[in-house]
Amino acid sequence: MLSKYLDTATSIATLVASLAMVAVIGQRAWTMSHRPTPPQPFKAGDAIPRLPGLDPAKSERTLVMVLRHDCKYCAASLPFYRDLAKQFSTPESSRRVQLVVVMPDEPDVARDYVDSNKLQVTAVIPLSPDERLELRVRGTPTLLLADKTGRIKKVWTGQLDSSQQDEVRQALSIGTPAA
Repeated sequence: MLSKYLDTATSIATLVASLAMVAVIGQRAWTMSHRPTPPQPFKAGDAIPRLPGLDPAKSERTLVMVLRHDCKYCAASLPFYRDLAKQFSTPESSRRVQLVVVMPDEPDVARDYVDSNKLQVTAVIPLSPDERLELRVRGTPTLLLADKTGRIKKVWTGQLDSSQQDEVRQALSIGTPAA
């Protein structure tokens, strides 16, 4: 009688464990199939995002620098960004090229970062949580070069090596196509 009871208990325990395993696997499969697809990153030809304070029509070219205050690659890239900012900080050059820093940070954090790192840029745009979703940038730093119509001509992501930095400088030179 005891062995029959143990056989029944073992069968019930096996059935419960099997059902639990099927439930967990089914739930994971359903969750993965219903997960929203992350937005695709920007590429050449896309329209630059509409953000307050960002107006590509103000100059021939706009370089949007997407940075974060806690990004080590952004910090390592600061000498290059300062050099660009110095090159395009005059009123005459800003009509040709505007440099805009976009930061997915609070406004005071964004402004403090730009000021403390002595970046002379046309605008600093902190992003609200809703605007962050529209930015479609997966990592920082990301540079977006746009023409005056607001079309992205080139995208650079990460800390740039010297040849990529030269490519950015060349793309910002007026008199050459914006790539």
